[in-house]
Amino acid sequence: MSEIVKEVLDEVINKIIQDMPENPPNEMDDEKAKKKLKNERRRLYYNKNIVKEREKSKSYYHRNKERFSTKNECPCGGRYTSVNKNIHYGTRGHLNWVRWTSCNIELQK
Repeated sequence: MSEIVKEVLDEVINKIIQDMPENPPNEMDDEKAKKKLKNERRRLYYNKNIVKEREKSKSYYHRNKERFSTKNECPCGGRYTSVNKNIHYGTRGHLNWVRWTSCNIELQK
């Protein structure tokens, strides 16, 4: 890593450490305070290990690249990737197909 990147990371980490409370209470009643403290710790860890985290993300993507790019056929006639499955289920075409098939099923009874 270049010296400039190390200096910038050190500045960011030092700022986060300065903003964190020195002695966080053991039992916090406020859920927002707990969540904020957890997010600060997560961000601090990520900034300290940014290179390792990016490598982990890249390797995960490359291991699962085929799964992410595989197109699936929907009975409504649409196509979607596994990542966009929920988005497809909310589209107008899919919802119209669901309404149409449910009406036909009720009429057949």
